[in-house]
Amino acid sequence: MPVIGVLPYFKDIHIEEEDSVALAQRVVFPRPGAFNIAVLALPHLSNFTDFSWIERMGSLHVYYTDDPAQLAGAQLIILPGSKNTIDDLLYIRGRSLDRVVVDAARAGIPVVGICGGYQMMGLTVADPYGVEGAVRTVDGLGILPVHTVLEKEKTTVVRRFRFGATDGPACAGYEIHMGRTEAVGGERPLNYVGEGFDGYRAGAGCWGTYMHGILDNRAVVEELLAAAGAPGLEIKWFDYKKFREEQYDRLADHIRSHVNMEGIYRNLRLQKR
Repeated sequence: MPVIGVLPYFKDIHIEEEDSVALAQRVVFPRPGAFNIAVLALPHLSNFTDFSWIERMGSLHVYYTDDPAQLAGAQLIILPGSKNTIDDLLYIRGRSLDRVVVDAARAGIPVVGICGGYQMMGLTVADPYGVEGAVRTVDGLGILPVHTVLEKEKTTVVRRFRFGATDGPACAGYEIHMGRTEAVGGERPLNYVGEGFDGYRAGAGCWGTYMHGILDNRAVVEELLAAAGAPGLEIKWFDYKKFREEQYDRLADHIRSHVNMEGIYRNLRLQKR
């Protein structure tokens, strides 16, 4: 059989991972003396890439946990995206993580939710069409005065938005979710998207958003650190977008060096005839 190449194993090329396949390899404990950022380790956690940038800042310690005792050691708590919001919300409640998160928010510790995490922070999550399963309605954590209804159609769109105000910092992100979230007693948008808006902002350190990639924007991270009482923290800022593109370029070079790419292209051309 013809062989087009043998690709040697590599360890020094850092490509973003596929959702939660590597959760077991993540750090699960806070680090004494560090600025600790806890991400809830949900069973259906999605979009690990939301935290790739802050994970690479040496002055920030990002860890993943479903242990209430470990969660209590964080200066910032993040409820991440989920493939099944209702199941993960019930899991949070079953592990008594809900009490720790709510108490942290009441104590002024920054708590933010992204996509499914945003939905969990609200008053209720309803699933009238059975999109996620048999449970039709579940109470949320009650941190934000919003209600969510899961819908049949999924929203998938790349976004440019203003963070915090109509003239706030220009940022980028994307939405991929099944749900509509509405506030009780008036909207308090977090992000402004063209003529519309996204999320709910209870304060500088307490908000929810549908915007994945929001933590890839420096202005957002800076505000969260300030809200957590760490404005003087020495952050190793770097251009994450450039770093990510460099990694894909390195992977492409690695493949080209060991694989007969011309043979692949030749076969593709033959198949088109």
